[in-house]
Amino acid sequence: MDDPSVVALVLNWNNWEDTIQCIRSLKEQEYGDLNIIVIDNGSSDDSLSHLQQIDNIDLVRNTANLGFAGGMNRGIETALDYSPKYICVVNNDSFTVHSDTINSLVVCAENNDDVGIVSPIIKDGSGSKIWFEQGAINWSSATTYHKTVDQDRGLIYNEYIPMCFSLIRPEIFEEIGYFDEDYFLYYEDVDFCTRAKQRGWELATYLDTEVRHQGTASTSGEYGETMSYYQTRNKILFHKKHIGDLDASFHLLLLYWLAGRTFARIIRLNLGSIYALFRGVYDGMNGLTGKGPYP
Repeated sequence: MDDPSVVALVLNWNNWEDTIQCIRSLKEQEYGDLNIIVIDNGSSDDSLSHLQQIDNIDLVRNTANLGFAGGMNRGIETALDYSPKYICVVNNDSFTVHSDTINSLVVCAENNDDVGIVSPIIKDGSGSKIWFEQGAINWSSATTYHKTVDQDRGLIYNEYIPMCFSLIRPEIFEEIGYFDEDYFLYYEDVDFCTRAKQRGWELATYLDTEVRHQGTASTSGEYGETMSYYQTRNKILFHKKHIGDLDASFHLLLLYWLAGRTFARIIRLNLGSIYALFRGVYDGMNGLTGKGPYP
């Protein structure tokens, strides 16, 4: 039987080295019907000149940085023209280590009709630590976190899946829409998964395969200003959208969360990121959406 068609989407922004490594790993997949779409998100470096040299990919060129949500949405629009059975959203700093990763995820989805989004185990770049196995949400504080499980094979279910390497049924986009561009960057995955679950889809991790994730290369890392701002602002936006009013309990939990992150930045003498945290609080409380002051 022919393989079900898959379109892989890779978003690039000023980081062509990782993107090319990611594309190479996708091309090494032993899968018969795989197309690759690379979306350049208005890069200001020489990304386009490098990406244009790669054979057998579709290149979508955005004229501005639309964030993860907006950039991927332009890719999804292009991918749907292929009428694929599945769309695979791939973070450009992720790469496969097994040639059958996509096939394993497809077989998993084909055998589980209720699963709308499936992810492999995601390890760090060296493969020595698990970065993602199971995703959960603290609904009181709108905080996401990753858990490990005492299970070696098969499926486990999630409240959300980070869009690091996720196989998605295209009908979900038709049912609930694309990624919400109000978030620009971060929490668009949490929002998308929440909407999918509300429509009855299961979110699964397939433990029999893995990818490696090098992490936050485009955003200056966990303590950078970009990540500090958008994670803080979008936590508040997500809470307002899916949980409701910002009650006293949420404010207390937010203060506790901010205290820990502020201290981590103080000991690193990262004063710009402390400002970004509190700018995120202000903008979130005031409902500012889309692209903020970073990057």
